[in-house]
Amino acid sequence: DITKEELAEEHFLLRETGSGTRTSLEIFFADVPAKLERLGTEMGSNETIKQAVMAGLGIAFLSAHTIEQELENRKLVILDVAGMPIRRQWFTISRADRTVTPAMQVFNNFLSARGAQYLPMIGKTYPAEAASGYLHSY
Repeated sequence: DITKEELAEEHFLLRETGSGTRTSLEIFFADVPAKLERLGTEMGSNETIKQAVMAGLGIAFLSAHTIEQELENRKLVILDVAGMPIRRQWFTISRADRTVTPAMQVFNNFLSARGAQYLPMIGKTYPAEAASGYLHSY
């Protein structure tokens, strides 16, 4: 596994302040203050970040569902990092001034009972060993 300290030496391509993946990355590196001072290059979309990683401009921290196709096509690899993957929570929300309808309740029950099976569960299918050193794109 790659250590957090080793990972902190890399240049990251990341989303804007306030995005969920950016916040997760900041929490992950909270005990590495020097990294928080120089996280990397901010980009406006996951697609831009993926293209930049494939061009060799850095590494990224993205949700699994955004990279499924690139993993299948072996254009990106998942690095074996100690303490990863980070699990995020998802919530169903609605307007506070609306009454929960029966249809909304059925949908919420469905998501609670079975929604997780529709989120990608990517194992270490394409480990870091598949790439030389810190190569992140084929």
